[in-house]
Amino acid sequence: MGSTNVEPSEGGAANGILPEALKQDDGDSGTIKKAVATAEKLGKLAREAAVESIKVSQEAMSRAEEVSKRAKEDAEAAARASQQAVDRAEEVSKSTVEASEASERAFEEAIGKSEETGRVAQEITEASRKTSAEAISKAEETIESTKEAAAALAKGYQKAVHRAEETVKSAKEIVEEAIRLS
Repeated sequence: MGSTNVEPSEGGAANGILPEALKQDDGDSGTIKKAVATAEKLGKLAREAAVESIKVSQEAMSRAEEVSKRAKEDAEAAARASQQAVDRAEEVSKSTVEASEASERAFEEAIGKSEETGRVAQEITEASRKTSAEAISKAEETIESTKEAAAALAKGYQKAVHRAEETVKSAKEIVEEAIRLS
């Protein structure tokens, strides 16, 4: 995922209002200048809050991607371990069959080895299945946790944007009231 740097535009409504307010100056320019300065400060604070919110969001997304990557690697490692266990079980089984065909005198012994090998192979396969199931469960938990973190992050970002919008709206209202009163 690429990150997008968002920089708030300089100026805004306060800079557009300032020339108009100065033209209508009827002796109370100090009040207007204070109102404009206050509005500019509030606008700057809103921009800084938005930039910080974006930065926090990008960092959280980066962390979520790393957790997801680790979960995928763990699942792949479990799958490889499972396949290796199955391959070993197949090799052991093949070896047992070859041994029983090689000697009739050792027929009973070969059957015993075959049964033991089958039991071991079954235990290995069962252990491998259990390991795979645990790895998949952990991966699913990690994915769910990542989804929850992303949802919480999005909600926090929306709140920050809403607060920034309210701050800008309030600053605009202050400037308009100051202009109206001057």
